[in-house]
Amino acid sequence: MTLGELKANSVKELSSEKLSNEKIQDYLKEFEYWGLDEHNRLITNFEMDNFKQALDLVNKIGELAEENEHHPDLTIYEYNNVLVTFYTHDVDGLTEKDFAMAAKIEDMFSSAE
Repeated sequence: MTLGELKANSVKELSSEKLSNEKIQDYLKEFEYWGLDEHNRLITNFEMDNFKQALDLVNKIGELAEENEHHPDLTIYEYNNVLVTFYTHDVDGLTEKDFAMAAKIEDMFSSAE
């Protein structure tokens, strides 16, 4: 499944199986803002103009996560940066759901710019 197909589907209906390293690398090639951290979690940082914008972004991501029943770790730091991390603890790795949510968040952020 392509990244475009992932984000077009309901996240709830996507696979919760752990992805292979090869598939993870394939999906990463399609992202502008996302990468892997040292623990192989899907991660990005959004730098906003101020704290209010950072908080608004966190709330929008929270709403999207609730709608899709798949939640990231969210951190506001240095008052205007939002760190977003996806990792499926149940499988100790990344799934289609993580990448679909990342794509939806990237689209949301890009359209707000």
